[in-house]
Amino acid sequence: DLTSRELKPLISAFEPCEFGSKDLIIKQGDPGDYFYIVQKGRVTFQVDGVDVGKAGKGSSFGELALLYTCPRAATVVAAKDTKVFRVDQGTFHYILQNQTAESEKEKLKLLTGVNFLKDLAGADLKTLTKVMTPRIFAEDDVLVKKGDPGDAFYVIQEGEVWVKDISVGHATYEDMVLGPGQHF
Repeated sequence: DLTSRELKPLISAFEPCEFGSKDLIIKQGDPGDYFYIVQKGRVTFQVDGVDVGKAGKGSSFGELALLYTCPRAATVVAAKDTKVFRVDQGTFHYILQNQTAESEKEKLKLLTGVNFLKDLAGADLKTLTKVMTPRIFAEDDVLVKKGDPGDAFYVIQEGEVWVKDISVGHATYEDMVLGPGQHF
């Protein structure tokens, strides 16, 4: 659910590593320290010396290492010459903390621009930022249909939303395009 802007620091934190055929990448039982994405080649997963799976280009493994320091559940061996990208737990946590703090600032800035919220205390606005969840929509996605219950409040962070078929009671309004900072 990350935006391309949020992904950039994470992507730049990955380092390339190359392994020859039959090289050990991860040893079962060792502490988890890296998350890997296979760029080229193939890896084999082994548990207690028995092959239990394979993965190739675009596959990932070791994701639990980003969240927990726990023993590796499997050994991973390069099945042929393999290139991977990896990121360590400490770097991942640092980036995540920075992005969380930055995200809170951006949410607060968005909310302070909403007219009907301008009289809320700063602490109340900060509480709202903690329950705001980003939603990413693709072009031409329908966010709300006329007649649907109004159970969500949207503030546009980036992009544009086309609002059409607008009416309140007997009054109708022209279609409009909403952009960053606007809400519905």
